[in-house]
Amino acid sequence: MSRETSSHSLHRSHSSASLNDFMVPLSKPASAPPLPQSSQPQQQQQQQQQQQQQQIVDLADESVLFDPRAIDDFIKVHRAQIREVTECSKRETKLLANFSLGMSSRKEMDDSGSRNSLMDDLKTSSEFIDYLDNLDEVLEMKMAAIEALRDRIRSVLGEEEL
Repeated sequence: MSRETSSHSLHRSHSSASLNDFMVPLSKPASAPPLPQSSQPQQQQQQQQQQQQQQIVDLADESVLFDPRAIDDFIKVHRAQIREVTECSKRETKLLANFSLGMSSRKEMDDSGSRNSLMDDLKTSSEFIDYLDNLDEVLEMKMAAIEALRDRIRSVLGEEEL
């Protein structure tokens, strides 16, 4: 035994603390024999702390740690995607409302008998094609925004693109 070790051992013998008092267990602690009634609350508190530490270790083993800035960046991208999809939904709703309104007016004209059948049918068909083209465009934009976010999720999780 070296002089430093023996000196340390002498000083340690006067202390009631040991190295084991400062170690964090990485596995379930072995159950200790029951202590007298006065120290049981302290023992329960120590066991709860050890269980919490074990839960943290278990969680860290199962999880990937993310940089908080990366999380904030992802949240910003997600919010932007929600805004973009919301704007697309508004455009989609406006397209539907405008086309439906036009259809309702033509139906009212038809019911009153003041409609030119062939010309109105051609106009309705043309407007319907425009409506479908515009709707398709809006839906493509909406899907692109959603797919971009899904790509970002796969990137963040480190998954390969399928």
